[in-house]
Amino acid sequence: MTEPWSVRLSVASAFQSPTLDQLGGPFGANPDLQPQVSTSVELGTRLAGAGGRYSLDVSVFQRNIEQLVVYDFALGYQNRDEQRDRGVEVEARGRLSERFTASGNFTYVRGRLTAADGAGGTTETEEFPRRPRVTGFLGLTYAATKAPFTARLTGTYVGERQDLFFDADFVAFRPQLDAYVVVNAYAEYKLLRDRSLTVFGEVRNLTGSEFVEVTGFSTLGVTPRVGVGWVW
Repeated sequence: MTEPWSVRLSVASAFQSPTLDQLGGPFGANPDLQPQVSTSVELGTRLAGAGGRYSLDVSVFQRNIEQLVVYDFALGYQNRDEQRDRGVEVEARGRLSERFTASGNFTYVRGRLTAADGAGGTTETEEFPRRPRVTGFLGLTYAATKAPFTARLTGTYVGERQDLFFDADFVAFRPQLDAYVVVNAYAEYKLLRDRSLTVFGEVRNLTGSEFVEVTGFSTLGVTPRVGVGWVW
């Protein structure tokens, strides 16, 4: 039986070791590098309806990372900076009818990077390359009741974010990338008595949305795909 309301709390610690290239590679290697260490705290709550008719999850979280491995043009790789991320995530799902189900989520993340300024002090920034503060998802699924047919329409939203690239003289540029929405459509039909054969079709970026993920690189336009899957 599903509990109608629940609360959860988690505390975790992790580390990420330096790569072999950072420890002993040909460019700025530092054999004395220490692992990056992170501590995460998450508090969440869940509300669920009887029989799985609907569910709502809300989570708030914070993550602190110390001894970040960064590259310094004069000193090579160093354990130097600190980063703190905070955010909230909301996820919902509901059965609209016998055939239709809707789902969606929303995430807001805000971080702060504290870095050495090269003059004995520190600088702080809240802008991170290619990491949007706001992302979202919305989906609608149709499942036939008298046939093994399923269709799904989804939309993904990616908010404004800052990019980072270097020109031929290694001068850094930080353009602001626009928000965008990508819509995908998917359908499948299961064949054979044991439903082990699936025929499916998909169209990615159904509306032909034009967007930039990384400056200087192209992205996919309207992309159809069909296939067959067999499970044995």
